[in-house]
Amino acid sequence: MKERICISRREAKVRARLSFKFTLIELLIVIAIIAILAGMLLPALSQARERGRSANCLSRFSQLSKSFQLYADDYRGYVFTHVQPGPTPWANLLSTHKYMSKKIRNCPNLEVDSNDYFRVYGIYRSSLNNSWYNMKTNAWGSFSVRVSSDDLFYAISRMKKPSEIYMFADTMCNYSSRYAGKGQWVFSPGWDGTGNDDSGVSIHHSGRCNMSFFDGHALSLGKNDLKSLGFTAVIEGGSRTEL
Repeated sequence: MKERICISRREAKVRARLSFKFTLIELLIVIAIIAILAGMLLPALSQARERGRSANCLSRFSQLSKSFQLYADDYRGYVFTHVQPGPTPWANLLSTHKYMSKKIRNCPNLEVDSNDYFRVYGIYRSSLNNSWYNMKTNAWGSFSVRVSSDDLFYAISRMKKPSEIYMFADTMCNYSSRYAGKGQWVFSPGWDGTGNDDSGVSIHHSGRCNMSFFDGHALSLGKNDLKSLGFTAVIEGGSRTEL
């Protein structure tokens, strides 16, 4: 009697173990389902992360605009792209004089060099393409002020339409530059960085470029938007693309 009880118990344990075993085909099916679900979820997670970075970038533009407004309040309504000696770029001077934190000078999508104030967001520099600026002065106003051969100030009070005048933008040096993949501190429609490092406004936020304007608002712009603003090329995937 005891032997029968022991045998029945052993059989029950064996049957219990067998009931939880998968066949090889069943295991492969489960793995395939998991792989399919992961393939569906990962792109969505990647897009969500990029939307977060783009929103962070737009927030930084807002902070930079406020920083420059504080500077303008202290300096008779003037802002600058760069000053002598050096030239000293905008990010260096604003950071040095505590108008902004240097943490907001770069796009979160790009590599950051804490000691390089030239590889940052680009600010519109009218003197890079004087013909474009001169063409727009009737509508925008004559706000560009040159003090020496290589510095540039803007008189905000002379801007007729600050909501149309670009201030900051996502920029990037392309793959042919020694600064490939990093930001470029100035930009202008029709300028490709010749004589410096081949660069331009960059659409590295899922095919879009963040840009702010002198009235303080910022937008996420696609290729057609940039073309309508006068740009003829962008940096896309690390190389120059004509619009």
